[in-house]
Amino acid sequence: MLKKLQKKFIVIAMTVVFVVMSAVLGLINAIYYSHVFNEANERLVMIANNSGDVPTKWDSTHFKNLTEDEFNKLVTPETRYETRYFTVIADTSGTVTDVNLGHIASIDEETATKYATEALSSDATTGIKYTEDGSSYMYVVTDEDDGGKRVTYLDTTARFSTTKVLFNLSTGIGLASYAVIFILVYVFSKRAIKPAIESSEKQKQFITNAGHELKTPLAIISANTEVLEMTEGKNEWTESTLAQVQRLSGLVNALISMSRMDEKNGKSQPVDTNVSKLTTETVNSFKSVISTQGKTLETKIEDDIHLNTNKDMLRELINILMDNAAKYCDDGGRISVILGRANKGKNVKFVVKNDYKDGSSVDCSKFFERFYRNDESHNSKKSGYGIGLSMAEGLTQALKGKISVAWKDGVIGFTVLL
Repeated sequence: MLKKLQKKFIVIAMTVVFVVMSAVLGLINAIYYSHVFNEANERLVMIANNSGDVPTKWDSTHFKNLTEDEFNKLVTPETRYETRYFTVIADTSGTVTDVNLGHIASIDEETATKYATEALSSDATTGIKYTEDGSSYMYVVTDEDDGGKRVTYLDTTARFSTTKVLFNLSTGIGLASYAVIFILVYVFSKRAIKPAIESSEKQKQFITNAGHELKTPLAIISANTEVLEMTEGKNEWTESTLAQVQRLSGLVNALISMSRMDEKNGKSQPVDTNVSKLTTETVNSFKSVISTQGKTLETKIEDDIHLNTNKDMLRELINILMDNAAKYCDDGGRISVILGRANKGKNVKFVVKNDYKDGSSVDCSKFFERFYRNDESHNSKKSGYGIGLSMAEGLTQALKGKISVAWKDGVIGFTVLL
């Protein structure tokens, strides 16, 4: 139980950390990229509006979208020398008539013409051109006075490379931090869940102690009632008292068994077990009970299946499922038991089915909850405490297997994979 609870704690804690860390780092990268993009776009538009050149001073005619203060922050005396860009002019027919490469060295006239032709042939007036060598160029298409077009390209390689550096750096730091947090969570997880473990242990100890303490007064009540029956004869009151004592004794024994199962969970020593033989012997022990109830038992058990498992736990698991099938099978119904190999021989599959016409109105997903019974009034004629199937799930988990339940066409089946 400790390992299972610790695993849940670690998974939940690391999931929360992952979500928060991803959101924070993603937001930082998104904000920085947006800032770089907007700053590059503002500079590109400014150059395009200034006839393809970096302006030296602000005027209200060309820079309607920028105040003088904003312009002075964007353009400094060094801007002309640190900004790499080129322009291409085309006439009304789309033929390139002028190429200005005075502010860039990495682009020749042929390449500039090619890029401009691509931009003019598209419907977009703005965009980004990525090259095979990893360079990037933002462009904007503006109208000339003579009806032609001007395509202004701004080299954004250096700007966008910083976004990649930030992304790689933040990802690396994030992964390293996540690993460190995982180690810390793992180390301190036992201390964090220690109160829950102590509470669970005290609860199990209380159930065991209370169960043993209750056995004595129940035995006395039963003995006194039997004496009354011998001296004054049986009546409906003595019979009711004995029936309730028997039921309460059964509940106490079930609670003690459940508590002991929790204590032994994970402490079992597996041994080589002939599952076929064990299943046959356990199922056959129910033949007389099932026959007496007027029900039919069918078995299909594959021979000589061996498994390295806990024999006592497996026998108890089969007992619980068989008892449940015998108890809830429809009158005159059929119980089927199947044992065989599954998943190309990697698993052992054990199935117990029984006729159960009322299963369509039952929530099968709750069957493995402790103390759950379909008859919520607990007045069902079928005896039970809602503990058996919960114990079956616990035993299956202890055996490192899986258990499931399904209802179809009037038949309910419990499937165990080991």
